[in-house]
Amino acid sequence: MQTISYQIYQLAKAFDYITKNADEYNVDLTNIVIAGESAGAYYACYLTALLTNQELQQQLGIKVDLGGISIKATILMNGCYSAKGMCKLTFPNMPTFIESFFGADIPTIESKNDDEIALLSATNFITPAFPKTVVGRSKKDGLDPESVHLIEVLKANNVPYTEFMAGGINSPHGWCLATFTKEGKRCLNIAQEYIK
Repeated sequence: MQTISYQIYQLAKAFDYITKNADEYNVDLTNIVIAGESAGAYYACYLTALLTNQELQQQLGIKVDLGGISIKATILMNGCYSAKGMCKLTFPNMPTFIESFFGADIPTIESKNDDEIALLSATNFITPAFPKTVVGRSKKDGLDPESVHLIEVLKANNVPYTEFMAGGINSPHGWCLATFTKEGKRCLNIAQEYIK
């Protein structure tokens, strides 16, 4: 089983590249918002935890210089955040998703001890330094238990958050991407206002 998704290292390098070339890309380094939906929410959460947790950087051998960079917020929609929690979900094709995330099947992950799988869970590394967060969720989403878990971790670390609960019949997984629906539009407006 791999220690951590290789994508985390790629994201850290991409973040470092963008911030080092901020002028070229017209990036305001004092107003960074990291966002993601579904698998993207896992990666956005993990990247934000990495950037705000020096101990995690040391564990992974990743050094990101945040001199002058301010991560103001995260927007996490319909995501997964913990390896153990993901293994318990009945979401369609979850075994395939888990293997692509972690390079191991569910029985292999469940057989590991807490220390061995700790690095797979973004929520293990959220600290009070984690920025303000929008958590988008829907009770009709099969991944919603993971959003509930994320909120518990944010509360435990006194991280300010805004919860967006989708309603209506058009709110299964991925509802926030359907910006032509009532709930999709409402979500987009809330996210835009939050960023402002």
